[in-house]
Amino acid sequence: MKPLDHPHVVKLIGIIEEEPAWLIMELYPYGE
Repeated sequence: MKPLDHPHVVKLIGIIEEEPAWLIMELYPYGE
C-alpha cells in the first residue's frame, strides 16, 4: 500500500491488538 500524506486525511499512528483493541490516531481539531 502506498503511503498517503494529505492534510485532510487523519494518520493512523499505531494499533494495539491485545484485548481491548485500540487504534491510535492523530488529533484533528475542528474536524468531524
